[in-house]
Amino acid sequence: MKQTEPGVKTPSLRRQLSTGLSLGLIVLFLSFWGVTTYSLHHLTEDYLVNRLTHDAEAIPAALQRDQYGNLALNLAQLEPIFLRQLSGHYFMLRSANQQLLSPSLNNFAFDFRATDQAVQIYETPGPGNGDILVRLTAIEFEGQALQLAVAEDHTPIERAIAWLDGIMALLSLVGLIGIWLWQQTILRRSFASLTPIRQALLDAPHQGIPPDLVVPQEVAPLVQTLNQTLAQLHNRLARSRQRTGNLAHSLKTPLNLIYQQLESGEISTDLRHKLSEQAQRINQLIERELKKARLAGGDLHAQTLTLPDDISALLQGFSKLYRDKNIAYQTQLPPPGLVLTMDKEDGYELLGNLLDNASKWCRHQVTLRLTVQQRDLLIEIDDDGEGVDLATLDLLKQRGQRLDESQPGYGLGLSIVDEIVQIYQGEWMMQPSSILGGLQVRIHLPGLVVVKD
Repeated sequence: MKQTEPGVKTPSLRRQLSTGLSLGLIVLFLSFWGVTTYSLHHLTEDYLVNRLTHDAEAIPAALQRDQYGNLALNLAQLEPIFLRQLSGHYFMLRSANQQLLSPSLNNFAFDFRATDQAVQIYETPGPGNGDILVRLTAIEFEGQALQLAVAEDHTPIERAIAWLDGIMALLSLVGLIGIWLWQQTILRRSFASLTPIRQALLDAPHQGIPPDLVVPQEVAPLVQTLNQTLAQLHNRLARSRQRTGNLAHSLKTPLNLIYQQLESGEISTDLRHKLSEQAQRINQLIERELKKARLAGGDLHAQTLTLPDDISALLQGFSKLYRDKNIAYQTQLPPPGLVLTMDKEDGYELLGNLLDNASKWCRHQVTLRLTVQQRDLLIEIDDDGEGVDLATLDLLKQRGQRLDESQPGYGLGLSIVDEIVQIYQGEWMMQPSSILGGLQVRIHLPGLVVVKD
């Protein structure tokens, strides 16, 4: 009587797309920021090196010899920026036995990294608090080999570059967040276009998806295939019902002949009694199979069960049917506007069999409670009859969907109830005594409730 649905975890398309696009955006922006930052630093360094090269070309013109034949500087021919102390522009000249410093160094000799390379570029601490960029190269003056190191304090430029790096990082982060939010909005809107499809299947799964419903182009083939599958199932169901009906009606003719022979008096009383019992059983089985065929599923254009209107109509019918017992039907129904995604015929058969049993075996009172738990429906039916003992209840549970309607008691219609509950992937149970004293039946049907606006 209990059917459980295995949990199947499927990957979220939205999460996969969001993760993939987010990683792509992060890689793209990191690459953009890295290339931009590298290019900015590289261009700045090239610019400084070009300036140092320009300064180095003008310094040899200021070289001269003093009266002792030593190297000296003609300050008048130097750029003014080399004459101002700590101006940020410096140079050093070094020979095998002599070293000349620009006045701007204020007698501070920076690190002189002489190598065999024609031109060497490096950073070293300067006379101020910052680092200086040094261009070291070899020159020749009057046949004497010299090494000239021209330097510039690039701290202000480095600060400007660091500020630009921060601005670029901030703009990249803002751009990344903005594009990510835009991407999430696009994904949300794209998947929201699938909501009407889901709603159509929730409202009336037996009707499929309406052909006039606007769906995304990529989903249209899936919708078409789903509708075709539902149509094929409907056609198969119709043919199955027709064949079952034809078979049942075909069996009724020879069964009527058997009844005629039984009434003719040509056979013994004992044999007539036994054959009559079996004939009645066959007739009841035929009626049962015809009823089960009607419960196999709704037509694609069948009506759904509406709460509480259809329930009220059903109870009115039972009040008339059991008028002689004057049964008090107490109900606890959900508020109006709820629809069950269940075929109305199935709902009538499910509740009808249970209410018929409760009405038949109650004394004067039957209680029907329908409770909505999110999208699940809980059905509880109690009566004030004599109830059943545990042995009978165990027998009913063991027989399950093979319960025979010909047997008296609470077994009437329970096989139909079990089949309907299984069709809608629910579960049900019976209690030997309810709060009213009789039998209690509890049914849980998952995911059937739809709220109508």
